Amino acid sequence: MLAGENGILQKAVEAGEKTEIAEIIEEVKLAIYDKQIENLGSFSRKDLQEILSQYFSNVPEALPEDEKELAELELTTTDGKHAIKVGDIWTGSLSDSIADDSDDEEIATLPSGTGTTPYLPSKDFSQVEGTDLSTGLVIEDNLGNQYVWIEVPRTVEVYPTAGTEIIEGSDGKFTDTEYENIEKDLHTYTTYYRNETSYTDTWYSEEQTGLTEPEYYDLKEKMLQSIYKNGGFWIGRYETGIENSFRAYGTDYDTEHPITETPVIKANAYPYNWVRCSQAQELASQMNSGNYTSSLMFGVQWDLVLKYLEVKAVEKGTELATIQSELNLNSKSWGNNVYNLYNITNPLAKYSSDDGASWLNAPYHKESEDEILLTTGADDIFSKQNIYDLVGNVYEWTLEYTSNPSNPCAFRGGYYDYDGSKDVASTRWNNLVSRSSDHSRISYYYILRNEKVFKYCTNYQKFQTF
Repeated sequence: MLAGENGILQKAVEAGEKTEIAEIIEEVKLAIYDKQIENLGSFSRKDLQEILSQYFSNVPEALPEDEKELAELELTTTDGKHAIKVGDIWTGSLSDSIADDSDDEEIATLPSGTGTTPYLPSKDFSQVEGTDLSTGLVIEDNLGNQYVWIEVPRTVEVYPTAGTEIIEGSDGKFTDTEYENIEKDLHTYTTYYRNETSYTDTWYSEEQTGLTEPEYYDLKEKMLQSIYKNGGFWIGRYETGIENSFRAYGTDYDTEHPITETPVIKANAYPYNWVRCSQAQELASQMNSGNYTSSLMFGVQWDLVLKYLEVKAVEKGTELATIQSELNLNSKSWGNNVYNLYNITNPLAKYSSDDGASWLNAPYHKESEDEILLTTGADDIFSKQNIYDLVGNVYEWTLEYTSNPSNPCAFRGGYYDYDGSKDVASTRWNNLVSRSSDHSRISYYYILRNEKVFKYCTNYQKFQTF
């Protein structure tokens, strides 16, 4: 009987220890949660080390870089009573856990605003002097490629359904319902520019996007999570281009032309055209992305860019009806299209009057309604908030599905040989998966799983609507 009582007592002790361990783990997790809220979702290796040091006595000066090794690291509570593995507390990724950024040099910080926290993708990037959130914050990598921050504030006004306090689970992700609520709120936020579209950010085929179905939805989740947690994302300041050569294939739209040229996001580059949507996605993934993932933009991102331009214009005193008209009803005045007349004085710009088959140096004064293709960022008249050629010059592929199986590929942004009063910034067009003509723009966004996104467009010559 005594032995039985001892066994019961031992079980009670073990149960008590398990309860204490569970309580410690829960307390540490709450501390991590509070830190993530404080950092608008970001959580670094330094943050984890500081929190663990409050509860455990043997936290090493440098936490293991390898995720498996970190998870297996066993720590002793400060009272010496319990041993707990880090993996029982934290299994997500850390915002500074990439090997390229593991040295002691810190990545510089950028100006932030209400609900929006721009970030530098890596030490290769820096803020472009003279730019800020008011006029369009620009960063540049060590190769001269430039990106503009698109503010999507994490506020209750933007996220009435999702709320503002979602954090990722132990797998580093949100729940399916949370992703759905975020996307729903972003659609509501950009309703005016969606124009009751039937286009959706859904996977149709690998031939269309260059992605398998799991890859597509994983990328979409990362995009939504990044925009939510950071309050925005980066897009290329310019259309994607080529620096020292140009692509010209006459009227051969049906051939999949090789993509061997290095893409750049710089002013005065030849548009990187004659690519299929799937090729544009392939090119986007090759950009210098630091700790992030590069990809074409999703449809919701394009709409968010337009909403961002609207909000900034209104902040500066423009009437809401005026800016909405420029973005959604008549974009003629600020894009390179047939009916917009302009005078290009930029000596580094070039222009083509034969659909890109040959190019001449600026200056160029357009005095009649001609079809003139320009190099990227040819003049400030084509810029809003430091973003050039968002409307006009060349179309831009996105990852949106058109809901038309015959023509599933979506493109946006207007074109140099079309009417800017009809082909506006918000317009959606559709095309074949085999169409080689359009161009691309890149966008970056940060994920705690350490990845990034791009926006590519398509130089679409003499297009047809279906």
